Amino acid sequence: MLRRRHEQEHRTDIIVHDNHEDDNRKSSRGDRWCKCASPERNGSSTRSKGIPIAAAIVLVVCGSLLLLRERIRLPQGGELQPNRSTRPGSAKRGLNVAVAVLFTTGPKINYTLSPGAVDGAAVLLRSMEKVRSSDDSQYHIEYLAMITPEVDTRWIPVVEQLGYKARRVKVPIQTNEIRNSALARAIDEDGRLGTNEMAKIEPFLFTEYDRVLVLDSDLMFHRNFDELFLTNPADNSIALQWTEGYHPMEHMNGGFFIIHPKSVDAAKHYNAILDILRKGDYRTKVRGNIGKPSVITAGSVQGMIGWGGTGYGTTFGGRTMQGLLPYYFLHLLNGTASAPLDRCRYNNMQQTQRCKAYSPDQITSNHFTGYCKKPWKCFAATTTYDEMILAEREPEISTICRSFQDAWWEEWSKLSKEFARGSRCRSFVSQEMFNSV
Repeated sequence: MLRRRHEQEHRTDIIVHDNHEDDNRKSSRGDRWCKCASPERNGSSTRSKGIPIAAAIVLVVCGSLLLLRERIRLPQGGELQPNRSTRPGSAKRGLNVAVAVLFTTGPKINYTLSPGAVDGAAVLLRSMEKVRSSDDSQYHIEYLAMITPEVDTRWIPVVEQLGYKARRVKVPIQTNEIRNSALARAIDEDGRLGTNEMAKIEPFLFTEYDRVLVLDSDLMFHRNFDELFLTNPADNSIALQWTEGYHPMEHMNGGFFIIHPKSVDAAKHYNAILDILRKGDYRTKVRGNIGKPSVITAGSVQGMIGWGGTGYGTTFGGRTMQGLLPYYFLHLLNGTASAPLDRCRYNNMQQTQRCKAYSPDQITSNHFTGYCKKPWKCFAATTTYDEMILAEREPEISTICRSFQDAWWEEWSKLSKEFARGSRCRSFVSQEMFNSV
């Protein structure tokens, strides 16, 4: 599909080039017409007699027509159309938006890029292209691979061949900048990526885009998602749209959110979040229970543990981005600069009663996490695909999960055939591509 779009764009470039040649021929005729109508060709002298009013009018009309010809194109059918030289992302293409996936490493994955995640990102992109609107007049979309510095550069041509635009991004903070040394040590054990996960907030600075949808690679889209970009917030102060996670204390999920880089205080929010992490006011001891393990429940943690002792950030990944975003936007800003999205529709994990009630045709995108495992987990030597599915905790979850898993494998099979690489549950497409670089 991506190759077809590229070929279409190439054909469009050829058409534009041919029309410019036609314009040059028309220009020569127009220039001759204007020249014949000039005062000099009629024997008048502008220095001695002045320009006659009629000749001046002809010159003005002639110049206007030449300028107009540069702005519009008149095809054989006679219908006026805009010049096709409009660049992607300009006003004539509507909003300029991006889908951004982080490609990084971390302490729990041996500081190597996971080929399963790369295959997942390739399927994610193809699923979005399959269901999104083909009309580029409302928004122009780019798929960004945000690649942190330590990732092997041989992965860059791989992700580009898979359809992403590679963009190197910095990790905005290192553990040695965090004043709370206990927190700095714990971050390497909380989540999978350590402080590298904070690179997900870099799109606050991507001011060339109106919206940036930040996604984990283990998502898949099943329905059109245009409204995510075309539905405008109430005002320009909205900097973040988000979904909840599966746990009652996971106030925001770090795998699906939309950043508005052009909102009024986007850069201010970015710096404020990093400052909170540097100060490191993250509390781990329950008051009155010093030295003993904390039991985390929805009703017992507020004012005791988490960021600022508020209870925010007490679940998986909560010491970094997944806890910092809700602490900042929901607690410190009281929700004034952010807006929620329906997690059952856009980030369905099948882990709440309400989300379980959604049928597959009501779900725009699902997230392979929690109960519904990542499809590529079958690559583990001890787990087959069927065993993984049958291990799900509830039958109704397994039924919906299998429909998503099957859809993922269908797209992956197309990917495997396209690149003539990969073998289901045996080898990754991206890993074989990487090995050949």
